[in-house]
Amino acid sequence: MSKSYGKCCDCGKDLPGIQASRFVKPRRCMACYRKTCKGWHLNQGYVRVTVVPGRKGKRRYAHQIEAEKIIGRPLMPGEVVHHRNEHRSDNVGGNLKVHANAGVHVLAEGHVSRGVDGKFQSPKERK
Repeated sequence: MSKSYGKCCDCGKDLPGIQASRFVKPRRCMACYRKTCKGWHLNQGYVRVTVVPGRKGKRRYAHQIEAEKIIGRPLMPGEVVHHRNEHRSDNVGGNLKVHANAGVHVLAEGHVSRGVDGKFQSPKERK
């Protein structure tokens, strides 16, 4: 019998081969995951939707599609969509903000700032 490393957060089945200590988020078995992800799937927390169906169909991130609806035009190359509440799967219009490029995004949202010596610092280095 295989060793169980945790339980599914929905149905309570054992999750073989997944060490619970490695993951902070609650985990689902494949059956429960498929029930919650019809028509889309998650990629590092971001929701991806299939735009062109088929085996090699085109997929896009849902937050980019929503941002394009809000600003009324396609995103320009280099533009970055920021989630204000930092939940990558929350793609409500009021939660999204478009920045001109990654540098503007990082400075505007406080992901990186300038230190006393004028060099860039991450939030961990500021403490």
